[in-house]
Amino acid sequence: MRLQQRQGIRIDHRRAGQTTLAYILKSRASAIEEKRRLLKGAQSELYRLRHVRRVETKLCAYAMATLTTSQFEDWTAERMEEVTPGPLKCDLVVLRPLRREACRTSGLAVSPLDALPNPRVRYERIARFVSG
Repeated sequence: MRLQQRQGIRIDHRRAGQTTLAYILKSRASAIEEKRRLLKGAQSELYRLRHVRRVETKLCAYAMATLTTSQFEDWTAERMEEVTPGPLKCDLVVLRPLRREACRTSGLAVSPLDALPNPRVRYERIARFVSG
């Protein structure tokens, strides 16, 4: 991006500054509902998108250009107090490609979710088979 600026190419960030995370979640949910995005597990993705939009209103109010990794780290820490690592990992799996696509279309260089590690999930069933 800096190389483009040095070469005199103007990068317009207005779209990223005006588009909120709630709008991105709503547009993806409507695409799934209208069957424009055919994928396996569409109902669970739709559920997770609606849940994040309904429960995380504070996070969804931010514009795409202003969201940082520390805000997502705070969100994951708060979410880990409520649920086990499994559902949080599912939420991140749904949000990562969505955020990456939004960054690409709005002209942002990198998604803050890319720097966020996945929570460690310990599956009890696998542990039972391995240990016994």
